Amino acid sequence: MKKYIFLIILSATCCDAIAAWGPKFGSSDSCIVERKDGRKFYFCGKSQSSCAGKNVNKHNTQKTYKHQDSFTSKYDSGRKFFCCNPDNADRGVWKEGSSWYTTNTTATKELENGNGTCNYTKRINICGGDESTDCTAPDKCNPGTTLRNGACVAPCANNTAFESTTSNTCIACETTAYQGINHDTNLCIKCDPDTQFFDTQTKKCVSKTSMTRITSAAMKKCYGCPNNVVFKDCAILFSKNNPRNEAKYNDIVKECDISDNTDTD
Repeated sequence: MKKYIFLIILSATCCDAIAAWGPKFGSSDSCIVERKDGRKFYFCGKSQSSCAGKNVNKHNTQKTYKHQDSFTSKYDSGRKFFCCNPDNADRGVWKEGSSWYTTNTTATKELENGNGTCNYTKRINICGGDESTDCTAPDKCNPGTTLRNGACVAPCANNTAFESTTSNTCIACETTAYQGINHDTNLCIKCDPDTQFFDTQTKKCVSKTSMTRITSAAMKKCYGCPNNVVFKDCAILFSKNNPRNEAKYNDIVKECDISDNTDTD
């Protein structure tokens, strides 16, 4: 009888020694043991004395893993396991999957107060943890508004413009000699009244010293010019104290019917 018992034990030991079996989960899925060329133990968290009914001894291979660590089965290369242990506890949980993220997509979020929408990356890991990246600034504004300084704002109404490039506040901006609206940028351009004028053509501030001073005498002399373009050339010509271009001078005198062409200012 003892001989038969011995043969049964020997047979079981022999079979375990030559068999190759895949990953087996231990208590609470905190460890995995597999057999191929000797037992191999994988612990999510701290090492344990046994796993799935198999004791760990000095001849076995064992390794501990931290949160997000993974291994691929030595027995079945198509199976991959991730350690879920975000709190660094003594025992975590193994999860099987092909990648760390089970969800990894771009999602759209509606912002508060009708401030448009923004896109963010939604990521859920295999452990159920949310690793999504939030967004607060709009990527797209609702109709009737535009993106400005990280917010969706309505354009300024007539005779108003944004206070500055960094401001989303609209202010009254009547066109004067020293200020006006640049409609390309919707900004209220304010000039230094001591040194600058607002140029209504370029919608920019220009230095007073760079502008040609038109004298009243020149304006009287050019009164008979046929149009505004010739009048402007005439007024500048008779206001500038520069060597004159005789050909241009004679043309303007003729076009504007200036009889006294020797009197200049």
